[in-house]
Amino acid sequence: MGNDDITEIQILKDSSIITFGSFEITKTITEYKMTYLKDDGLNGKVSHVKLGTGSIFERRIAFYEGPSATENMICSLQVDTFAKINFETDTLGCTNDEADSMVLYNMPVGYHIILFDEPNGKEDDDMIQITMKTSPNKLTINNFETTSDVTAYKSIYMRNNGLNGKVSRLEVRASSMFDRRVAFYEGNNGAQNLVCSLQVSSGTSVKFTSNNIGCDNDE
Repeated sequence: MGNDDITEIQILKDSSIITFGSFEITKTITEYKMTYLKDDGLNGKVSHVKLGTGSIFERRIAFYEGPSATENMICSLQVDTFAKINFETDTLGCTNDEADSMVLYNMPVGYHIILFDEPNGKEDDDMIQITMKTSPNKLTINNFETTSDVTAYKSIYMRNNGLNGKVSRLEVRASSMFDRRVAFYEGNNGAQNLVCSLQVSSGTSVKFTSNNIGCDNDE
């Protein structure tokens, strides 16, 4: 698909004439649904037209430099559950340690989108999980360091030393990785760096003097 501007127009109703005043709009009306993937502008720059029956915007994620998808696009890709993408090693054009925000297109309800600072998915650094509660045509995630619960999604951010501009891995899961999770920090009130995080269940027992999950003793 490439990492540049694209607009998809789905015709919803037979019409003799439909006029499009701009290619840089996302909207749905009776006659059509238009979805715009922004990089640096499409008006006056159209170079290719393609016709088809399936949408290229189903389960699509676009990553951007800058907050609120305000700067250039880094990459866009279609995903499904069990997607695991290492930005250090993938060949999809997603530059490591660049993304500050993202736009989600038509993500199904129940999907868990997880971003990691650690490229191999280790759980001892910054992570954010976005869980879809509805499936909007377009949803902008303004930054990766916020925990919130709104109509369209719920986000949980586990802080270490910052995730904006430092994303190195993307995963999509069918189940939450934050259920029954405990995170330990240096300093009072979780104010300093993360020591370790782990998922627990009834009967869990961990000796910090002898464990292989990264929980340093006396920290």
